[in-house]
Amino acid sequence: MIENQYHIVRNALPHDLCDHLVVESFVYNKAETAKVREGKDNFHTDPMVRNTEVVFHPCKSDLGKFFKQNARTANKQANWFFNINRIETIQILKYQPSSFYNRHIDLSVPTGKGYHQKQRKISCSLQLNEPNEYTGGELALLDIRSKENDIHELHLNKGDLLLFPSFIPHSILPIGDGVRYSATAWIEGLSFR
Repeated sequence: MIENQYHIVRNALPHDLCDHLVVESFVYNKAETAKVREGKDNFHTDPMVRNTEVVFHPCKSDLGKFFKQNARTANKQANWFFNINRIETIQILKYQPSSFYNRHIDLSVPTGKGYHQKQRKISCSLQLNEPNEYTGGELALLDIRSKENDIHELHLNKGDLLLFPSFIPHSILPIGDGVRYSATAWIEGLSFR
């Protein structure tokens, strides 16, 4: 059992860079409806599970380096010591009124063959705007040590980065008013054995 279920880096990214990511993503790109994965290679929209807008950001970017470096640091500081070595994808997300993402895990079906199979190990969520700009929208992380299915409703400020093992169930609670922006990424490594 892991001791630390999550790790938060406060003020990980300056506010002006958070603003830049939002503008760059949603003014200069066409957002698409976020999909859910079913099986290894099947992705589809399912508004009963997730109804958010997404823009994909290149992994080989400064933001990709930011996520990888913070994941390496959190991996040690939280005593997870997962074998991690690459970033899988980066999504910039927009949650509008009534948007949500039901409870799920980010752990992926291993990709690759034999010893070289890769799997998501660390999930990263970067808050891109202030929580007073919307109501609801908390990231709810299941307390895996609790027998009562307790959750941690995590309140992140603009620029805060949350990292947690990808096998922990979590959700984004419905937005009541306003808009919530975040960036997510997944750090992979050789499959859990």
